[in-house]
Amino acid sequence: MKKIVFIHVPTCGTCKIAESMLDIVMESFPKLTLEKLNVASRKDFVDNYEISNIPCFLHFHDGVLVDKYYAFHSATYLFEKIKVFSEGLV
Repeated sequence: MKKIVFIHVPTCGTCKIAESMLDIVMESFPKLTLEKLNVASRKDFVDNYEISNIPCFLHFHDGVLVDKYYAFHSATYLFEKIKVFSEGLV
């Protein structure tokens, strides 16, 4: 199973913009699961995966971290990263 985890803080303006782009892009990938994780609620997760900045999104395949991204340049950038992941090229 492939999923994307979006790490954020609800009060972060940059996180809100990134979340909006990610929500729009994810509509193109109905077979992928998107999980949203508030940094404050899961410090253990953040520490375990060494999240150094937010916002962040992670690609998981069968529970294994495949890739980690901190840059949300544009919706097109996100689409391309997620497309490669969804097609199994990552």
